[in-house]
Amino acid sequence: MIKTKISINPDLPPDFFCTPNEERSQKEMLTWWRIPFILSDECSSTETRYNVRRLDGGAWDRPTNYGVFDTLDEAIEVAERLFPE
Repeated sequence: MIKTKISINPDLPPDFFCTPNEERSQKEMLTWWRIPFILSDECSSTETRYNVRRLDGGAWDRPTNYGVFDTLDEAIEVAERLFPE
């Protein structure tokens, strides 16, 4: 089992990928600003890819994409480097 502080497939707010950052609620900003997370994408019955994202202003209306990885370990490694200290 992999232990990490990174959320994997978190329950995100509605319209999280299409809301201008200045229109987000204070709660949403406090919860998600600069907090990396991982979304898994099943490409086929045998292949899953892992997308690392973070809401940080890199895009005006969605979280910034930090890459797509073939393994969860690779995604976690990248996401953990993005976690605020």
